[in-house]
Amino acid sequence: MSCCHGEIRGEGMLTVDEARKRLLSLLTRLSARESVPVVEAVGRVLAEDQLAPYDVPPSAVSLLDGYAIRCADLAVRGETRLEVAQTIFAGQVGRPLAAGEAARIFTGAPLPEGADAIVAQEVASKDEAGWVTFSVRPAPGEEVRPRGADVRAGQKVLTAGTRLHPGHVAQLGSLGQARVAVVRRPRVAVFTTGDELVAPGESLRPGQIFNANHGFLVTALKALVLTCWTLGR
Repeated sequence: MSCCHGEIRGEGMLTVDEARKRLLSLLTRLSARESVPVVEAVGRVLAEDQLAPYDVPPSAVSLLDGYAIRCADLAVRGETRLEVAQTIFAGQVGRPLAAGEAARIFTGAPLPEGADAIVAQEVASKDEAGWVTFSVRPAPGEEVRPRGADVRAGQKVLTAGTRLHPGHVAQLGSLGQARVAVVRRPRVAVFTTGDELVAPGESLRPGQIFNANHGFLVTALKALVLTCWTLGR
C-alpha cells in the first residue's frame, strides 16, 4: 500500500480527485438546444444570451398615487394650486398636460406628456371644484420611475450558460418572452447490479441487502433536472 495526499490506496488505483479529473476530461459540452415555455424553464440552462427588445419600463411611470404636475407651474412661494384636468389609471395613457394643469395619477400609470414630477396624494388636497392645492416643491423626476430604469433596449439581461431560477423567469416575462432557448437535458442511465441487491419493498433472502444507492443516484440526478433512465435492479 502507498500513501498519496493523505489517502491510503492500492498500487495502480486512483484517488477520488484523480478519478474525477479523468472523468471530466472525457466530457464534451452539450450543444443541442430546444425551445421551451418560459414558465417551464426553471432549472434549465440558457442556450443563448438574452437581450432586452425594448426599454423596461417603456415609459416614465408614477411611483405612487398622487398628482402629476409640471415643475414649471410651481408657485414661487407658498401654496401651488392647479386644475385637475384628467385622471390616469395604470394601463391608461393620458393626454398631454397643459400649463397650469395637474393629472390625478395612480401607481404604475404612465406620466402624461409635459409632466415631470409627482405630488403624493397625502400632501395635497383637492376641492369640490376640481382644483388641487399643495405646499411641497418637488424637484423634476421626483417620485417618477424613468423610462428604461430597469433595462434599456439591447441590453444583455441574461448570459448563455445561466441556470434559470424563478427570478429569471419573471425577468424574461417582463420582456414579453413566452418561450426561451435552453440546452437539451443530458440523458443519464443508472445501472445497478449485484446478486446481493434487492429493491426496497421486496423480501430479503439470507446474504442480501436493499439497494439504497440506486434510489439515491436517481433522485440526485432528477434534482439536477436531468432525464434519467433506470436499468437493472
